[in-house]
Amino acid sequence: MKKTGFLLLFMIVCTALVFPSNIKNANEVQDQWEDLVELSREGGTTRIASTQSFSIQSFSVAVEPVVEAYMGKNALTVSVQNYSGPVFVEIYGAKGATSSFFEVFNNGVGVVTLEGLGADEYRIRITIGDITYTGTIYKGKYGNR
Repeated sequence: MKKTGFLLLFMIVCTALVFPSNIKNANEVQDQWEDLVELSREGGTTRIASTQSFSIQSFSVAVEPVVEAYMGKNALTVSVQNYSGPVFVEIYGAKGATSSFFEVFNNGVGVVTLEGLGADEYRIRITIGDITYTGTIYKGKYGNR
């Protein structure tokens, strides 16, 4: 009976010591996921999409483009919906700058690598048509802000 009680107590203590270390490792993995970048819109007008049915009736629907940016470990992913045309992405800061261009057909995604840019705060500007979205990203040691 004493062996069983000691063995049970030993297993509980070992489990209690191992469990918190697993939580710490799970948080480290979660930190490598992409974070949504807050963007603000500057200027532009709403694009009008026209649709015709049976060549008799036509109507217009206001379609608002949806732009989202996600910051990964060493890349910025830009997602654009409800827009067709060129997308220009500019990233600039005190330790460097980079830019990228990709074409979207109604929906699309572009990835801008941040290789060669030092750890710092960077401004981003995403231009689609006459609409500009701006935001701030943090690369490297500044990413925990």
